[in-house]
Amino acid sequence: MRKTFIFFICLFTLIIAGCGGEPTIKAHNIQAAFKSLNRMKYYLPEEQRMEFEIGFWTIRDALGSGDEFLDTVDGKTAPEIIELGKKYFQQRKAAGIPAYTKYASWDDMINKVIAERKAQSIPKQKMTQRDKDNNVLYNLRAGKPR
Repeated sequence: MRKTFIFFICLFTLIIAGCGGEPTIKAHNIQAAFKSLNRMKYYLPEEQRMEFEIGFWTIRDALGSGDEFLDTVDGKTAPEIIELGKKYFQQRKAAGIPAYTKYASWDDMINKVIAERKAQSIPKQKMTQRDKDNNVLYNLRAGKPR
């Protein structure tokens, strides 16, 4: 009985220790890094998602997709990725790379990218009477097309 109790205490402690802490990028290969990016992005607050994603891609743009990139992002949390992204943004802007010099600052780049994404979203159109009349779905209750 005592051994079973100690076993369950150890098991519980391991589970708690394994589930704690902030999520990090697992970058043993490029596919794992992308999967971690998507998983982490899903759990971030809305205001941090875009900054995190842009930070990740800024680092990748600066370092390529080789081992240096994977070693740099492996084990990093979202705030660390954002800080590294800002650092590489400043380096690339100072180097005169046109994709970065067109923005005044990191925050300016984030705000413009967010505005571009919002402009690209397609608003839902209201269904007109003509669309309703041309509906091919069959309404079983009324015995006629919906």
